[in-house]
Amino acid sequence: MEKLMNESREIQEIRQRMAEVRYVIEDDVQNITDDARVMTDWRQYVKSYPWACLGAAAALGYLVVPRRFILKGVQPNSETLAEFAKQYQAVAGRKAPAQDSVRSTLLKFVGKQVAWAVLSYVGQHANKIMTPRATVSAQDNQP
Repeated sequence: MEKLMNESREIQEIRQRMAEVRYVIEDDVQNITDDARVMTDWRQYVKSYPWACLGAAAALGYLVVPRRFILKGVQPNSETLAEFAKQYQAVAGRKAPAQDSVRSTLLKFVGKQVAWAVLSYVGQHANKIMTPRATVSAQDNQP
């Protein structure tokens, strides 16, 4: 009889321990999913590391822009412009036909969206800096 009671207690202890382990595992899984959600949110990185994100965006922009669009520091003179006009048969008042590829259109769209996002962020950050702190200090001085 005593042996049966000991086995029953052991079974109850094992069941209780298994329930505790399940509870801990569920809590750990919830923590892991919350951490993963935070890690995959790009807004969190922009809030935490604004200058690093700005630098990364600038570097990415530099790598994405084709070399022919990067300014080379050449100052055009009349001879260079005349040679350019001959080479490309430029005609005054006539526009060249648009030959945008899908890639260039997509790059323009993404570039504009990134520029708007950066300007928006900078504007919000500047607004926080420029907002006078007088309202906060006036509230602190109230009895």
